[in-house]
Amino acid sequence: MEVGGVQGYGGRNITFRSHVYWHEIAAFQLSEDTYESWALFAVTEGAFRYEIGGQEGLAGAGDLVLCPPGTLFARKVVNRLSFHFFFFDGEEGAGRWWSGRRGLKDRERLRANDCYLAAVGRLYPDADHPTRGLYLLDLLQTAELELQLAAVEKGDGQVDRDGTVLQEGEREDAVRMQSVVAWLTEHYADKLSLKEAAAQWQLSPVQLTRKFKAYTGETPMDYLTSLRLEKARELLLHTRLNLNEIAEACGYDNGYYLSRVFHSKIKMPPSVYRQRHQV
Repeated sequence: MEVGGVQGYGGRNITFRSHVYWHEIAAFQLSEDTYESWALFAVTEGAFRYEIGGQEGLAGAGDLVLCPPGTLFARKVVNRLSFHFFFFDGEEGAGRWWSGRRGLKDRERLRANDCYLAAVGRLYPDADHPTRGLYLLDLLQTAELELQLAAVEKGDGQVDRDGTVLQEGEREDAVRMQSVVAWLTEHYADKLSLKEAAAQWQLSPVQLTRKFKAYTGETPMDYLTSLRLEKARELLLHTRLNLNEIAEACGYDNGYYLSRVFHSKIKMPPSVYRQRHQV
């Protein structure tokens, strides 16, 4: 790769333009906008609703949302939102990327890139520094690779507009499960059960689990746990709330139970996480 120049991606070329990180915004400065370059939102926390060229959806942590040049991008924050915002140009005649949302299954990769980009921002404060473009390239290549692997696993499945590979008859389930994702994202702090969630869409718990896992790669309860722990980590780092208060804000009965779940998934107690990561 030529520094500051063109970076190869899947047989196509891109030119990195700029990167900026937005942390815990409650609302977008503009509810809609149109860009001259490709615009990529890589969401690390929170959720927002979007409409791109007539395609609507909800994006949350681990999702990439891509808007083509000259296309109206409408958006509204659902939960306080943190995301990386990249601009890049595509070489003429190189073909189009996707438009809308793609969910990264490798969320740890996005978290790692998030940490590295924070360090890069301290070392190279210019938004157009080419080092930042390396992480844009990594995100695009990861999304492309996951899509190709899904296509191989699905055989002759069709690729939906948001990057999900679907067999015939699965599109209705995908729309339904996107609604479940939105509902969980908005109600993660409530006392929820699998039975209650299934009843919202007139499904049995077994049916909901099977359909949801086919759509997201996780069970509904695992997805809910991820949402709650993302919020717990945010509150540990950016507030002085004690563990019981954080547990209540995240949908857990008490700090003891939150601590057990946190230690199991994050591999350290909440108190240690706060000490190691709080600035």
